[in-house]
Amino acid sequence: GGMFPMTTADASLPKTYSATLSGLAPDTTFAYSVQAVADTALGGTNVLSGPLAFYTGDLSVEKVADGDEDGLVPGVFRISRGDAANDLVVDFEVGGTAVEGRSYQMMAHTATIPAGMNTVDVAIHPLIDPLDQSTTVELALLPGLYGVSASAGSASLTISDLTLSADCNTWIAVDAGLASDGSNWSFGHAPRADEHVLFDGRFSNADCEWGETATHEVASWTQTSGYTGTVTVCTVFPEKGTFTNLVVAGAMTIDAGSVTHPQSRRMDQYHNNTWDWLGDLKANETYRLRVSAGSLHVGANGLIDARGKGYYVTDGGSRVPGCAHGGRLNADSPPCYGDPREPIHIGLPFHAGANHVNGKGGGAVYLVVSGAAVVDGTIRVDAWDASSDFEKDGDYGGAMGAAGSVFLRADTLSGSGRITAKGTGPNEEGITYESSGFIISTEGNYKGTGGRIAIVTRVPVDRSTFEAISAEGSWAGSTDPTSTWAARFGGGSGTVVFIDENRTNGLLVVAQQDRAIAPSLDPSYPTFWRCPSVTDEGDWTFDAIEFGHRGFLRVPVGMTLTLPGGLASCYGTEASVDALGGLRYEGGTLDIGDGDQTIAGNWMFVPWTNFVFGGSVTVSNGAAIGFHPLTDNRGTDPGLVPICSAEIRGDLTVAADGHLRATDCGVVKESETNETGFASPLLGSHSHGGRSVYL
Repeated sequence: GGMFPMTTADASLPKTYSATLSGLAPDTTFAYSVQAVADTALGGTNVLSGPLAFYTGDLSVEKVADGDEDGLVPGVFRISRGDAANDLVVDFEVGGTAVEGRSYQMMAHTATIPAGMNTVDVAIHPLIDPLDQSTTVELALLPGLYGVSASAGSASLTISDLTLSADCNTWIAVDAGLASDGSNWSFGHAPRADEHVLFDGRFSNADCEWGETATHEVASWTQTSGYTGTVTVCTVFPEKGTFTNLVVAGAMTIDAGSVTHPQSRRMDQYHNNTWDWLGDLKANETYRLRVSAGSLHVGANGLIDARGKGYYVTDGGSRVPGCAHGGRLNADSPPCYGDPREPIHIGLPFHAGANHVNGKGGGAVYLVVSGAAVVDGTIRVDAWDASSDFEKDGDYGGAMGAAGSVFLRADTLSGSGRITAKGTGPNEEGITYESSGFIISTEGNYKGTGGRIAIVTRVPVDRSTFEAISAEGSWAGSTDPTSTWAARFGGGSGTVVFIDENRTNGLLVVAQQDRAIAPSLDPSYPTFWRCPSVTDEGDWTFDAIEFGHRGFLRVPVGMTLTLPGGLASCYGTEASVDALGGLRYEGGTLDIGDGDQTIAGNWMFVPWTNFVFGGSVTVSNGAAIGFHPLTDNRGTDPGLVPICSAEIRGDLTVAADGHLRATDCGVVKESETNETGFASPLLGSHSHGGRSVYL
């Protein structure tokens, strides 16, 4: 070691100093430090830099491994020195036919050989280059406090190209783009009707918009397990354009990524309950996803997604009492609408007022598959929150919309995935809002209503293998003790229909969400007047009806429900009489024939308006005639608490395991607070009067 003092009286900057060292051992890395001291006249600054290092030999570089786009295998250079003493910083430059940032990741152009090592590796991480050719990367050492080998001062490696399929027109877009733009495709032109389409994350994960000007037919469609983008297919209702159906002649495979349709238009937030909601809806529905395919496979990571793609409202303005499709949200909601056997509609929104985020209705998915359909992933048209991606301050609550519709016709349907038209909320993904200083989950606020699902197959569907086939409303209770909204604004369920060669009229399933409403209430608390109803759309003739948890179907005045098998064709899935679903007759036409009737198998018949049975009636096996408690404070109005009334022109037999039930079904005695001390006139501790059953 030693010191090499250098001085100058020239105060101009910058200043370069040099020193000549002799007698140093070759091929050795020496450490050094630099101390700069300014005299008192210049402020007396003392700067110490180091320890640094220099090397008395020549560095070399060599290729260790080539790179490969397939599997993103990195290429590797190795820089070497003759000893292992001290850290040594090495500068280099890169070149070649590969383009940094496109052919491989951006990188620092320095490397440090660490103390104790005589080499350092420099990795070149490939990217999927849209250019259909292999490329080279050259690394050259730059001069520094070391020598550079004259013969080994640079090296080159190759990044092998991921060969594009000659059989598929592959999406290679660098950024989100149009399917009609030929530069986004490997064949150099947009897909044609006889071409196989491939979305493969090894080539591009960019989103794709498949619009009106793209082909309306392809030979096959594949989204591989590595694709993470979204393909937006802009198919429209017949009255809204010519691109009404995307035809996939062969297999449609969605192993990953998603397929969706564009967001539907905004519903004017100043509508009120005198507005012709259904007329406006049906006149202005624009987008839905309609696809015809030879076969369909939705992989475990695949998604056909129209969640929140229905109508929506903007923030602010007055209340929009929408939120109705298969079920309803409240008394201000429009009637339920849609054909249960062939649903096509999108869902309505809901806007609770100026201090609430807004609800989006679900979109619509219509799939016709000539062969087998396998759904191991998800098909969803759930309701959603229009503002869930930004924070709100002050007194803010959440609001959902009504779910949309799924129609799926196939030879067979199997899988382990989910097909849903649910009135979900952002709480399912942990989204919260700030309200008066509290962070409140949206599960404590306005809920969405269920939509409609219809599945038509030749072979009956084995529902037990699926995680869910559901059109539930959102009726979850809040676990937040500050929330008092728990059940007051829960959404009603929608409908699910299965039609096959054994049930040509179909099985109708009505089920409400099976969850606790609030910490202090039983999970069986009812959703009576929010439940789905028979509509004037489609044929409401069914071979059977399955009533799940609290799943009630209304038969209002002017509507017709036909059950060729009579009431014996109805059954329920709940064992507890407090959780039964059932049929609520409200003065419409219930065509069950004039013969004897059997009400059996865990469900409830509710004659809200007097119903006449033409023969004898037997009630057994966990079934009931009667009522459930109301949730609405309109229950305090005796005029809205009718008598359970039926005329039986024969014998009435109630077996030991049957029920005539009206317990706790009268006028609600409201309390001022619930157990948490927050105001909850509808849902706090309460009592009910009884109700009359008139037979």
